[in-house]
Amino acid sequence: MTLAKAGRVAVLVATAAASLLPHSYIPPGGRAQLQILEEVLQGPIRGRPIVLYLDPATALQVMALSVLRRAPCTLVSLETSGAEWSLRQPIASVRAASVVHVAVFSRDPRPFFRAVVASDSRWNPKYLLLFSLSRENFVSILEVEEFGRPQTIVLFQRVNSESDKLVTGNMEMLTFFPFSLGRQVKSLGVWTSVSDSIFVDRFPSFEGYMFLLGTWFDDFPYLHQAKEKEEGVGDGVEVEALSALASVLNFTFHLTTEPPDDKWGSLENGSWTGMLGMVHRKEKNFTVNYFGYTYERIEAFDATVSYWMEGFGMALLKPPPMAKWRSVYYPFPPKLWAATAASLVIAIVVVYLQVSFMTKGSRYQYLLRYCITI
Repeated sequence: MTLAKAGRVAVLVATAAASLLPHSYIPPGGRAQLQILEEVLQGPIRGRPIVLYLDPATALQVMALSVLRRAPCTLVSLETSGAEWSLRQPIASVRAASVVHVAVFSRDPRPFFRAVVASDSRWNPKYLLLFSLSRENFVSILEVEEFGRPQTIVLFQRVNSESDKLVTGNMEMLTFFPFSLGRQVKSLGVWTSVSDSIFVDRFPSFEGYMFLLGTWFDDFPYLHQAKEKEEGVGDGVEVEALSALASVLNFTFHLTTEPPDDKWGSLENGSWTGMLGMVHRKEKNFTVNYFGYTYERIEAFDATVSYWMEGFGMALLKPPPMAKWRSVYYPFPPKLWAATAASLVIAIVVVYLQVSFMTKGSRYQYLLRYCITI
């Protein structure tokens, strides 16, 4: 059974179970929020595969939404072990660009995601939607490390009245701009049924941030020590590319002349070495050296599109010319020669039998020979 089919089966079971629960089971104002969740699933993220993280307290109500009966989704309980769950998932479920991760909760979901981040470096969704059904203010979770990996993130949270006694049916959308010099958590407005976009670019500018790069000046002509400049100043194709990006995205960068262990980076005894090790241990933000793709590197790190491709080939000694006497039979396969020899033997035997047993003047004297010719 596929994940999508399993999800639909779970939804159908939940629909029947949810209909048996009393209406008071849903928190005050919860029905309006569930309606908004259904609008979001039918609108901006319609047609996309979903990884749906559910709080058991409200899981049945969420799974009873009709839109989930048609959506391909993977269901995850926020009470399960985040570490065990993530390590069992294929890489497409935890970091594919087409998948939208949706967490619907009424209680703090951070313990689950904290375990995921601590145990699995692959978990890096492009889209993360946090949907709160609680009256509690969860704005602060946007700033925690657990949700620092996603490229885009949005939090749906209830809009409470000024007296905090009446709960409105509106949901405010908030996101987090990690490099903003001002207020980093910003509102995207109140959700309406005509909203067509909920994910925004969180990195329109890096506001002059200095990135620390784990590099090695041993990669000519891509990255090397600049001539006639002080030690530690790099030059090369990668420096030119970084400088162009820095001028557009407003950031600066600092290069490392060499890694402490003089290694490029590989997985040894469960730990990363070299430049990749510095990035993996969060000592550096990223690296730009000339790396080849390996399975371990693809699993643990994100890479840009390739800017240089190298091909490899094998050189073999040219074989000596074939002997001329072999040119007679070599063009034809052994099976053809065997069939030719067998045909010749059969023809000789047939002619011999005909000459030996046919009487002179018989009307069938040449019949057998004629059949062989045909």
